[in-house]
Amino acid sequence: MLDDLRDAIKDADSPDWIIKALEAMHATYPDGQSLRYRSSTNNEDLPAFNGAGLYDSKTQDSDETADDGIDKSIKAVWASLWNFRAFLEREYYRVDHATTAMGVLVHPNYSDELANGVAVSTDPIRFLDGMYYVNTQVGEDLVTNPEPNSYPEELLLDAKGKPIVLSRSSLSTQGQLLMSDAQMLQLRNNLKTIHDRFKTLYNVQEGDDFAIEIEFKITPENKLAIKQARPWVFAPPLTLTPAVVVPSNSLTARSTKEGRYLVIKLRPLVPDAAVKWSMAGPDTGAFWLWVVNEQRDLYFTPRDYENPEDADGDNVYRIVLTATDPDSGEKTTIDFTVTVVNDPDDDSGDLPVLSVRALPGIVEGGQARFVVTADPAPADWTNVNVRVNQDGNFLWSHTRMITAWLSSSGRATFGLGTRDDKTDEPDGSLSVTLRPGVGYTVSADKGTASVRVADNDGLPSVPEVNIIASQGGSEGEDVTFTLTATPAPTSDLPVPVTVTASGDFGVSAGSQTVTIPTAGSATLTIATTDDDADEPDGSVTLSLTDGDGYIVGPWSTETIAVLDNDNAPQKTEEGAADVDLGEVEVGQRISYVAPSLKPAGAENCGIGAGVLWKRVDGGEVVTRLDNGFSLDYDSGLPRLSGRAKFRAAPTVYRVEYICGYPQSWSGSYTIAVEVIGAGMGFGADSLGQRTLYKGQQRTITPPQLFHAEGAVTYAVIPVLPAGLSLDTATGVISGAPTALQEQITYTVTATDSKVGGAQTATFDVRLSVVLGMHWSVSSMPDMVFEAGERIEIVPPALVNPTTHLRYTYRATHDGVLTMHPSSGRLLASSARPMVKNTYTITAYEDRVYDDRTAQRVSITVNVEVQDVHRLGAGQTVSIPAMALPGLSGTISYALASTPALPSGLSFDSDSGVISGSLDANATQAKQTYTVTGTDANGNTADYRFKIEVRKLVLSGTQSSYSVGAGDPLAISPTHSGGIGVVSYSISPAPSELPGGVSFNAKTGAISGTPPLEFAESTFTVTATDSANPPQTASYSVSIRVNPSAKAPRVSISAGSGVTEGGSATFTVTANPAPSSPLSVNVTVSQDGDYGATTGSRTVTIPTSGSATVTIGTSDDSTDETDGSVGVSLDTGDGYTVSS
Repeated sequence: MLDDLRDAIKDADSPDWIIKALEAMHATYPDGQSLRYRSSTNNEDLPAFNGAGLYDSKTQDSDETADDGIDKSIKAVWASLWNFRAFLEREYYRVDHATTAMGVLVHPNYSDELANGVAVSTDPIRFLDGMYYVNTQVGEDLVTNPEPNSYPEELLLDAKGKPIVLSRSSLSTQGQLLMSDAQMLQLRNNLKTIHDRFKTLYNVQEGDDFAIEIEFKITPENKLAIKQARPWVFAPPLTLTPAVVVPSNSLTARSTKEGRYLVIKLRPLVPDAAVKWSMAGPDTGAFWLWVVNEQRDLYFTPRDYENPEDADGDNVYRIVLTATDPDSGEKTTIDFTVTVVNDPDDDSGDLPVLSVRALPGIVEGGQARFVVTADPAPADWTNVNVRVNQDGNFLWSHTRMITAWLSSSGRATFGLGTRDDKTDEPDGSLSVTLRPGVGYTVSADKGTASVRVADNDGLPSVPEVNIIASQGGSEGEDVTFTLTATPAPTSDLPVPVTVTASGDFGVSAGSQTVTIPTAGSATLTIATTDDDADEPDGSVTLSLTDGDGYIVGPWSTETIAVLDNDNAPQKTEEGAADVDLGEVEVGQRISYVAPSLKPAGAENCGIGAGVLWKRVDGGEVVTRLDNGFSLDYDSGLPRLSGRAKFRAAPTVYRVEYICGYPQSWSGSYTIAVEVIGAGMGFGADSLGQRTLYKGQQRTITPPQLFHAEGAVTYAVIPVLPAGLSLDTATGVISGAPTALQEQITYTVTATDSKVGGAQTATFDVRLSVVLGMHWSVSSMPDMVFEAGERIEIVPPALVNPTTHLRYTYRATHDGVLTMHPSSGRLLASSARPMVKNTYTITAYEDRVYDDRTAQRVSITVNVEVQDVHRLGAGQTVSIPAMALPGLSGTISYALASTPALPSGLSFDSDSGVISGSLDANATQAKQTYTVTGTDANGNTADYRFKIEVRKLVLSGTQSSYSVGAGDPLAISPTHSGGIGVVSYSISPAPSELPGGVSFNAKTGAISGTPPLEFAESTFTVTATDSANPPQTASYSVSIRVNPSAKAPRVSISAGSGVTEGGSATFTVTANPAPSSPLSVNVTVSQDGDYGATTGSRTVTIPTSGSATVTIGTSDDSTDETDGSVGVSLDTGDGYTVSS
């Protein structure tokens, strides 16, 4: 998917204004100047996540035009925002992908630079005042993504540019620095200028953490060039509070302010990037190791000074690091400590204690849910570190650390999605462990919870019923339980259950029956009542009972808590307040804006924030919401507002306002308010607008009702949309609307049975009914494939799809397709044969709602994968029957009467086997056959397959080929009717072919250019296919190579005899005459001693076709026997010698 997204960005057409802007920018640079497009995102340089080197930068020539694709480079930079490594890093550090953006910095491209590096206007290594840190490397070897075994030069520069050498470059000349004294001074001065200007721009005050980081190069001309600058990110980022003195650090003894991440680079400790790191010791829970590619980092998680969590409670966290050489096994151990120091502005006192509990078990493919609670609730949002483990293989990803967000309500629910695979495996579990973090501590005995995960493969023959999910809340809210039957029943399945309860919350206990429909799941809703009594929390328990037509699964009992929502009476707080609002009735709204709090002479506040405090037991606690009252703002001024929820004694709130810009000042005031009883009323006048989906179940719970006396009945006007109903006892509106409707306002009236006169209260809700998520078509056509094909079935488009969309599927029997959960595509890379199978594709909302069921729509498609039997003529065949799902015991088979089987084959109705010997000369085009199986119970099922009969035939050749020497020879057969791969052989062996001619065993071709005459010879070429047994076909061909003008046949003839002293003549003839003068090798010999010059010589035959060889003899006075002179032809290039 990331590949597709990057390609879409690169292939998109840029708007004209971008093209024009790029052309105008190029025009401002000198001709021939290439430009560098540098990536720069808004999610780099974050605390504990620098993002360096994740994205691509590109180089573009200055002479490129719009026709050349002048926007090609910039689109490639934009697309790199979505490369896999960057996506993975952001995912790990939980950076919101939807907020990421890519900017591009353009500057002249520098090539062949002498050095490159980064510099920071602070000392992040030794924390020395007035020192600037510089990291430089030779040439173009990047400091952000260095090559293996490349280590940079690291310096600290003082105000005069004098260096302290921390480490030398592994690529430089020994003893030499990469920059001259003048360049180091220039770099130091330029960096200070940039630092000072940015400091003014950002309105940085004295004492604030601030520094600038730059990237620079030394050009081929030995000039310093600064390419970009950005603020240096401290951990945590810029703060307006005065800095706290931190003790000096060393490589192995670090210190940090409380509440801050600390990232320690391990490479300076042991430079070898290949070593394996591990840790041990009493405080390993405060650290984790991060090893990716060449990166070796140790992370220290934020800690609270007032609540130390190290082993001995002295705020010094101790571990022992071990570096192991993977080749030699040699180990290096390092004692490592981090000291947490006090930050006076971060003193938090006693922290909330966090615990976690698991919601009911699930079946694979579902979402395991956990609830984190804090005691007491935190004052503000708190991110909680959670470690995830699994027993089995159920998680989509192997992420081990996640973050749960805990609000000031003190309760957070989060889920872990699981995979629904097709592997039959043991049941397992998902467990979470709360890890230490900032602003909380972890319960000693309730810091871990586990959810059971059941495998749903290898299903039982009858449905197994389990309680897989439950949901509850405070008194007055419905408690729901979800029951599932796996596999789904073929008809409605009644399941008896028992409801029990603890506490007095109006639960209707006893036996009930839940009917599970063929969809496979049903929800039981149990109402609770809301009273005004402060009482202990209670619970509702649902238990499954044995019955007919199903078995009870392992999750047969589930308990959900019912929380009391009534506050204990509060003591009257002593102490005067700046403002006393007096008595406020329950349900009454207050809104009080304090006068301006700015000190005399101060400017109005542009940027500020307020904090709401509540006076409790002589002290104060921070609160976001208390008894319906909260802090908001009116024209920039803090306001205490809200609707009173409960009776309460006089309570004093303090509003503290802190201004940060353009001046720093603060002020506060106190407000007293007492909440007294009132007549019956709802906690809210309106539930606002609710959008309902046609056909989707929805539950709308009324606001909390206060001070009702006796039984309460509810009524609504006008009439609710069709499919919805009002529970007159609880005021709950529920059901699945059956018709579309524009927005209408409905008024719900509650009437109690108070003695002396009934009380009434009303609220309104605006309802509209729209089409929810649904398929763009009502059905999908049947799909038939052949075995071995790649299958990709894309579901129809969804109309009004949800933003939390996932897909799952169900098949009527074991199949060959798997599903991509994000797109709903059914896939098989090389499909095996499969009897027709009905796949149900379900698109659903992957989230849980309090007031409605998640949207879920399904569509079915019949998929069949037919086996194809490709047979060779004359082959002996045995085709077994396919396994038929749903049939058992003895099965009889029937073959459809048409089409008829190929000649020679027969069908056995007892076994379903097709066997026999095919006619050696008969062929058949591909035909589809249907076999129906029937078991002893009368159940039937069928399958289809194809048979094709082929006969291997060779064609495209003639019986004989004759070419002239030096002319090309090409014999190329073609085959038809082969099964699978066809290969060739030749007899006699290829080595017997004419010189210059070869044989191709893959194509059967005989080809080449024979250089010489070749006597006629016959060869047989045989083709063999991949059938079992293989088919063969052959052809015979005679090959002859004749003499030609390119390579004639040469002969010799002798002239008349001579007397010694005379010259003997011989005629050398080429037939046919050569096309160009031909050199022929001859050997001269003599019988006797007649003075002839013997041995080898060369004769040149002209294009006329013959040449004369003259051999001279000598005349002596010796009487001797008559002799002879002879000339013989020798072999050579470009001719043959006549026999």
